[in-house]
Amino acid sequence: MKRQTLFHRRMNFVMAVILPFLILSILIPNTLTVHGASGSAVVTRGKRIPYPKEIGGGWATFYYYLDGNPVYCLEPPKESNQTGTVVGMNPLEGNESLEKVLYYGYGGPGDCTDTYMGRADEDLRYLFTHIAASFAYCGWDGLKGCTREQLEKAGVWGYIVYIEKLPSVPDPGLSFTKSDLDSHIEKSSQKTEQVTLQGDPRNLVRIPLPKDITLHNVTQKTEMTGEHAEVCGGDTFYLSAPLTDPGDYESGDLYGSLKKGWKSMITKAEGNRQILGGIIPYQETPVPVKLHVKWAEMPYEAYLRIRKLDKSTRKTILQPGASFKIRDLNTNEDVVQKYEGHEISEFKTDETGEVTTPLKLCEGNYEVREIHAPDGYYLSDEKVAFTVKKPDSSAENVQNIIIDVEMADEQQKGRIEVQKHGEKVNGFEDDFTYEDDALEGVKFRVSAAEDIYTPDHQTDEHGNRMLARYQETELCEGAVLIEITTDSAGRASLYDIPLGKYQIQEIETQEGFLISDEPVILEAAAADEEDQEAAVTYDCKNERQRTKLSLTKTDEDTNKPLSHAVYGIYANQDITTLDRIVVKKDTLLQKRTTDQDGSLIFDLDLPPGLYYVMEIEAPEGYIKDESKYEVGIIQEQHLDLTNKKEEIPPMPSAPPGDDTQPPKEAVKKTTAPVGIADAPKVKTAVQSGPVKTGDESDVGEAAVLTAVSGILMTALAISRKKRIKTHSTPR
Repeated sequence: MKRQTLFHRRMNFVMAVILPFLILSILIPNTLTVHGASGSAVVTRGKRIPYPKEIGGGWATFYYYLDGNPVYCLEPPKESNQTGTVVGMNPLEGNESLEKVLYYGYGGPGDCTDTYMGRADEDLRYLFTHIAASFAYCGWDGLKGCTREQLEKAGVWGYIVYIEKLPSVPDPGLSFTKSDLDSHIEKSSQKTEQVTLQGDPRNLVRIPLPKDITLHNVTQKTEMTGEHAEVCGGDTFYLSAPLTDPGDYESGDLYGSLKKGWKSMITKAEGNRQILGGIIPYQETPVPVKLHVKWAEMPYEAYLRIRKLDKSTRKTILQPGASFKIRDLNTNEDVVQKYEGHEISEFKTDETGEVTTPLKLCEGNYEVREIHAPDGYYLSDEKVAFTVKKPDSSAENVQNIIIDVEMADEQQKGRIEVQKHGEKVNGFEDDFTYEDDALEGVKFRVSAAEDIYTPDHQTDEHGNRMLARYQETELCEGAVLIEITTDSAGRASLYDIPLGKYQIQEIETQEGFLISDEPVILEAAAADEEDQEAAVTYDCKNERQRTKLSLTKTDEDTNKPLSHAVYGIYANQDITTLDRIVVKKDTLLQKRTTDQDGSLIFDLDLPPGLYYVMEIEAPEGYIKDESKYEVGIIQEQHLDLTNKKEEIPPMPSAPPGDDTQPPKEAVKKTTAPVGIADAPKVKTAVQSGPVKTGDESDVGEAAVLTAVSGILMTALAISRKKRIKTHSTPR
């Protein structure tokens, strides 16, 4: 017993001395020791974290640290590392999935667990990252006994998929495909060759730009001039500058927006122990990139000023709107200048009638052509050639030389065309028929309907715009230009008049037509710039004069109306068209009979001409009127005619062979004028004897009457003698 007691006493003493040191060696973490090319470190193991119950199997992991930095077990089936284990370290290469888990997982530089897991505690975040890292490193072999269904149920599988969809781990490394750039002249600027910034698309570099230097990002399809231009990894771009000498360009040191201060590391395998992986921070000086541009040697340059002139007056056209293109005859391409963020290919005059290129043109041969004319001018097809070349060294201010080019346009002129027509006779059946035809000889007066100014906008000494002229006439409002008359085609034209508004007034027309006395306003407006003439047409029709011819028949003695008198209207001349006779002279055109009021109306639609009215049949008991009554075509005509009752005296027997007949009465003419629209009504008294013609005297008339009376008396005596002789003859 004593020996046992002594033994126990000695053992207790040893345990009392050694045990504290053992406890301390377990509880106190070791510090990181790095040596060799790859380095090494001491492992510290923390508390145990069990797997979610959905996974099962009683699995668990531990918190692991390398020099205080969290790392993760990558091979769960293998033996755990213990605190104090010394492990070698190598950079992680060739496993993008694991690198993403270490970067975006719990404790990594891009920790996403707050976003994905919300209020989950640190243990769960560490555990999910461990499982995801193990799966990324060795697949299902690292999760023996687990199924996808279990991982989905525990929520771990969703976390794995989420991290896998995140972008690649950022890489701060940058470089240009070429740092020293040359430039060349192209059109109206100089450009560098294209260069690409190689690196992570999330890594951004801000490149400083001097004034007038433009960075053209081909990848992003953007442009930036002056200040700074942002270029991302993978972008291709080039620089451009105007055709000046901006001096060589130096960008200076350029740093990316991503500044890496960590490395992805894994431990070396020792025995059957687990490999650990994690992010180890370190300090690293970023490597800058830079650009250098040597601009092209500049040729001589000059500005171009284009002045627009009126071709007839050689005065400047003081209105905007003329537009030009400049062709480089060396490249056979149109000049395009980039100025204040705009590409200018058309150079337009302002109200001064001039335009100057915003940028200079390089040495070479050029030509100017007009593509749009000012209002009121005809587009010129003229091309004006010029040359930009370096002047003599003695020339002053060679940096601001301006080459002047003048281009002249012709004024557009107006043309007024009047087309006149009316109805003309073309046939006759029961009535006259008509067709529309040109009217010749219709006269118009043309005057200015407004103040008409010159299109060049020139002014007098008082600042008032200059009035245009037609021949010698200044075109103020109301000024008469000319009188025009229609030709055989019914057309009257006025050419080469300034653009503006004009009044057309008909002042004379053909006989038998009514004049159009309402004035018409026509405007010769600016035409299409490719047309030399602005034509305006006035088409108008003149109405025919229409007649109403009527007559009244009465008893000569009693003035009582006489019905059943038949009258006819006859052509007193051939009525013709241009190519034929429609109605011959003396043709009966229409006959009408007086009504109970002694009236009748001829309702023919008569063309202009001469006609006559003649009695065809007298009322019963009345002597037929043999007179002809001439009428012309006026608006309204009326004839008052009379008849005398028949007197039947006892007629003596006429001597054998005496066939003497009374002379026919001459034509009675109305006093109505022919063809006058406002002529008074014609009223002609009935005549008892033949119509007097020529310059017969009263003596001649008396002689005729005496002769006629003698013949009648002789006839009566002979007739009486025969009757007496007959009565005295015995039976």
